[in-house]
Amino acid sequence: MSTDDRPVAAVVLSAAAEVQLAFDELAVWAREQRGMSGVRPTCDLHRGNLNRALEVDWYLSVRHTRSTFDLEYCLEATHEDGEWLIRSAGCAAGHDPNGSERIYELPDRYAVTDREFVDELVGACRTLTDHRAKILDLFLTVYVQGFTKPGRPTRRA
Repeated sequence: MSTDDRPVAAVVLSAAAEVQLAFDELAVWAREQRGMSGVRPTCDLHRGNLNRALEVDWYLSVRHTRSTFDLEYCLEATHEDGEWLIRSAGCAAGHDPNGSERIYELPDRYAVTDREFVDELVGACRTLTDHRAKILDLFLTVYVQGFTKPGRPTRRA
């Protein structure tokens, strides 16, 4: 049975499982990076509070041992008014008490049909993981080297 012959729900759930596997592999890679610890992958499925939009979020949070910041790899899919919006980014958490700061955003993706959603979700995940090293380098440059010196925290001017 090909992908096109399977029920749509099976195709969508298979894509979600593929994204989860990619985030698990990203976690393995992150653990291997120098100075990184506390690797936590998460997946959250919920309805938004105000508009009742369906949201599926994948996050990988990684703590850097020499700073007070976490690096987050984020993939967020929101279904509202018959359309999917898929966002992916690298973020730094710990600086803004209201949440994380996006340090590297990839282009938003949109889908209307379930098949389009699968293609766009998998493509967004692949693009995010392809940019993992660039996101890590930006994080280290701005949030680790820019904020700390060995043994002594400093502040951004």
